[in-house]
Amino acid sequence: TPLTRMKPLAKTKQVKVRFEVRTAFVRVRGVKELLETALYNLVINSIAALEDANTASRLVIVRILTRDPAYTAIQVLDNGVGVPESIRDKIFDAFVTTRPDGSGLGLAIAGDIIRLHHGRLICRRRRTGTCMEIMLPQK
Repeated sequence: TPLTRMKPLAKTKQVKVRFEVRTAFVRVRGVKELLETALYNLVINSIAALEDANTASRLVIVRILTRDPAYTAIQVLDNGVGVPESIRDKIFDAFVTTRPDGSGLGLAIAGDIIRLHHGRLICRRRRTGTCMEIMLPQK
């Protein structure tokens, strides 16, 4: 799973990754590897956002829920630095990054993958940090 793939990185960066399933029924149609790549890219970003965060407990939560019966929502929440206002409406564009070592492709690729699956990728502001939400149609 993508979560297994990111555990070593999370550990190195002293970030706790928690997985929460808050729904009984999750069936989405799609290419598993592509959807995992999209999710992986979101989690990598969250881990990076926690590098500069002034917090004792660095936490990334991957949460699956259904608020709308037609969609499955997968949220990646972090208590990191948040998305700067200046690039908020451009974060899904290619080559937009705030990190000196970033390619600016992670979110662009994730967005493309989710659109390919007839879903939506939304960036929500939190009091501290960011919530990236993938909305995928139920099978």
